[in-house]
Amino acid sequence: MRKRWFFSFGHVEWTKSYIFSFSNRFFLFLLFFVSLFAMLLLWKGGVAVSYFSKVSRQDKLERENEILKSQLAKFSAIIDSVKGDLSVIQSWESEIRKQRNFKPVDPQIREMGIGGVPTLDSATSELSSDLRLDCAFLKLQLEQLTAMSELEFELMGELRKNSEFRQDMYDYMPTIYPVYGYVTSPFGYRIHPILGRKIFHEGIDIANKKGTLVHATADGVVSDTKYSSSFGNNILIDHKYGFSTRYAHLSKLLVKDGQKVKKGEVIGLMGSTGRSTGTHLHYEVRRYGSYRDPEPYLAKSADLDLAVN
Repeated sequence: MRKRWFFSFGHVEWTKSYIFSFSNRFFLFLLFFVSLFAMLLLWKGGVAVSYFSKVSRQDKLERENEILKSQLAKFSAIIDSVKGDLSVIQSWESEIRKQRNFKPVDPQIREMGIGGVPTLDSATSELSSDLRLDCAFLKLQLEQLTAMSELEFELMGELRKNSEFRQDMYDYMPTIYPVYGYVTSPFGYRIHPILGRKIFHEGIDIANKKGTLVHATADGVVSDTKYSSSFGNNILIDHKYGFSTRYAHLSKLLVKDGQKVKKGEVIGLMGSTGRSTGTHLHYEVRRYGSYRDPEPYLAKSADLDLAVN
């Protein structure tokens, strides 16, 4: 005999009760459809949750993208500001080069052009194409700015080095007049005022009154102070870069052998000692032992290129 399922429901106070009977097959079909309906509801619920989750995540990404766009715009503005400051520094450096007669920098070198496609990390893969393009362009700008900064640092270092060399050259190069007065006899061949014959004059003669202050024309070390029949009281000073200077016919010496002197320092007083026809200073410049005309150094004291010729 087939089994059947019986269900009754009602209330003790009810006058009637209801009794239903189902076969096993019907009950199983009913249970299957109920389960299927429950599974369908669960699937729909999962799809809805997933959908709203994706919508929420999309909204979050859009907000983050907007924030990222704002930050990229700020960084781009900062880069433009730094480039402007760097441009001012470049103009200052160019002006210094112009004032000191240094070789100018080719403007095309300063542009520091950078090409190619920059490599972005994997974190940017989820960004939109526009944002990835903005990031790539910003990276290129940063690379260019870095290269420009490195170049300017190198150029400023070179400028500083050259400036220090030029200053050192100026300090140790005889570029000032040793004494106030009038040049009465230039460098070169002349008729000697005492010997009366043509003879080479190794320096220049500057005339003024006795006791006029005589100055060292460059930094150096006093290598010799002595009296000779030709030069009278005279001083020889050795400088750097092969220079040496002599100051002759002095009435008084104010320095000693081995003493360090600075450019412009008073080293003696003008006189007329030795072979001389009157009060004056005989001034000589030598470079690596060879006599040089002092006038070009005095007339072109700002052009230190002469010192390396």
